[in-house]
Amino acid sequence: MFCAISVYGSQLPAVRIVNVRAITQGGEFRNASWSPSAAGLLAFIGRDGTYTFDLATRRVVKRSSTIAAPFFAWTNDAKGLVFRIVDERGTMRMEQLSLVDGHVTTLATSTDLPLPRSVSRAPEDVFTYQSDDNIYLVNAGRTVAITQGGGQYFLPRLSPDGTKVLFQDVATGLYVYDIRTGGTTALGIGDDASWAPTSALVVFEVASDDGHNVTASELFVADLTGRRVRLTEAAAHLRPMRPSWSADGAHLAFDAEGSIYVADVIRKEGR
Repeated sequence: MFCAISVYGSQLPAVRIVNVRAITQGGEFRNASWSPSAAGLLAFIGRDGTYTFDLATRRVVKRSSTIAAPFFAWTNDAKGLVFRIVDERGTMRMEQLSLVDGHVTTLATSTDLPLPRSVSRAPEDVFTYQSDDNIYLVNAGRTVAITQGGGQYFLPRLSPDGTKVLFQDVATGLYVYDIRTGGTTALGIGDDASWAPTSALVVFEVASDDGHNVTASELFVADLTGRRVRLTEAAAHLRPMRPSWSADGAHLAFDAEGSIYVADVIRKEGR
């Protein structure tokens, strides 16, 4: 079962989740992601294709037999998903899946393509990518490395307001780079982080394993100094992973044990 846990402090907003419910049952569903531009629309993948869930109608719809995996980004109009695949020869293809008719279009082919970037309010010439275990930022045509070796950095995510980059190291956890100051802040151990729509908080999982399989996982929210709040207290058989925060800030989605869950978010500023 899930328990809503909140911490009230002088600086960190209190966040809790309520009304946690499964929108799928089994089926190896994972990688839920809210559209940043279409209210209440959630996309996720299953073992046999790509699906969406509409919060208003509460309907799950299979959009295509194509699996938009292992990581996808929404198109600006919320009518498609962009993802990178790698074939057995190491060739990479950037593909776009239409959620209207299920058609897949190849956008680019190369031996070195970054993961697709998510929709942001940043200018079109600001984006971030991973290459050879480091994270790079492109800003106004200038490319800079925001990591300098010494780790295995991956999964960069530009904040919704385009001012920060969230990324992860295999060994040491999560970091936030401030584009305006050039400073980097360590947030601590965590995986699969996602931005809150305000760009002031991140949600992520903290998992443990036995060397082969994940044995436990819980969801946390942290501010940009690393102060964190635990959101879930899961039973041993239910391990929440890969959280996504909706664009209106009102909902979280995540996967656990092959099902997709949606929860309502309640925030109350520190008192």
